[in-house]
Amino acid sequence: MTRAPARPLPCDPVPCDPMPCSANCPMARFCLAGRLMRAGHAAAGDDARQRTVRLRKGQSLYLLGDAVTALYAIRVGTVKTHVTTEDGRTQVVGFHFPGDMVGLDSLARTQYASYATALEDTKLCVIPVQALHAATASTPALGNQLFLVLDRQAQRARALQTMLALMTAEERLVTFLLWLADGFAARGFSSSEFILRMSREEIGSYIGLTLETVIASSRGSTTAD
Repeated sequence: MTRAPARPLPCDPVPCDPMPCSANCPMARFCLAGRLMRAGHAAAGDDARQRTVRLRKGQSLYLLGDAVTALYAIRVGTVKTHVTTEDGRTQVVGFHFPGDMVGLDSLARTQYASYATALEDTKLCVIPVQALHAATASTPALGNQLFLVLDRQAQRARALQTMLALMTAEERLVTFLLWLADGFAARGFSSSEFILRMSREEIGSYIGLTLETVIASSRGSTTAD
């Protein structure tokens, strides 16, 4: 029987940190969270300081079914979102990197629609739902940007469905690696040398391949190069 991910205490065992959100953050130009938070605090008339939460590798950010209280923007680290199938298997539904917002798939819900788990030591900015509503109400342009982020997420989901339907196993793996490379390049990192924080099994779950097929396809790709 598969156990659900362990439920962390709020911001525990590493405490939440109040900290300013500034343009000095290395992810500032990729991240919508800072602009949302500053607008939300301005609308509420309080100090523009926001909380961050730090997770250790394997620690849950939230669980499927938890009440939606916040969105999270990754400052450092990697997070996977996943669900559990009826037969107890884990299905990865997303990988999230610095500058990405986690929890967007649950924005219109009262409960989170997936689990979110850190794949390495990770630090995230917390965007309370109340601050999000205040920000989008006071600054419509931020609401439009948020809708664009949601649209990109939907496009990614459609692209994944197309990949699963039309591509061979090796093509799926190569496309996934190219997607990672493009994402790292956009963030100012190397597109040719990077560390995969997810396991081969997690990659296979995301792109619809068994572990054995991922291993065989990765060897085939290496041989072809």
